Amino acid sequence: MRKLPILAASLLLALPAPLLAQDAPATQMPGEATTAAPATAQDGASVVAAIGAASMVAADIENIPAVQTVTIVEVSQLPDADPQAIDEAVTANSDAVETLRSTLAANQPVADTLASQGVQTEDVVAADIDAGGNLTVYTHRVA
Repeated sequence: MRKLPILAASLLLALPAPLLAQDAPATQMPGEATTAAPATAQDGASVVAAIGAASMVAADIENIPAVQTVTIVEVSQLPDADPQAIDEAVTANSDAVETLRSTLAANQPVADTLASQGVQTEDVVAADIDAGGNLTVYTHRVA
């Protein structure tokens, strides 16, 4: 009987640390979006870099079988967010950002999720999607 607790403990120690300490996911299924911490970009500078990759992300969204979750992140809520830098990056990458916006609008489940949260595709400045179909959409609403 003593072997069972020892075996269980040794199996837990063999698991990678991230599996032991996973938080509940911040994202929701399409139609149930949330405004949570972003999956990849952790600050304003990271979003500026993501804006530059907008056309590649658009291609990834087109090629993934299905978007599983959508997380909406308002860029102004990120640490070190610089609205001017974001506006400049959007202007410098306007074609790529427009391609991303068109791709999101053409994906009906994603478009419906954004609309249900009061997000217009014109507010989207960047996005990230992982291989599992978890989409993070970054918005920047200009006043």
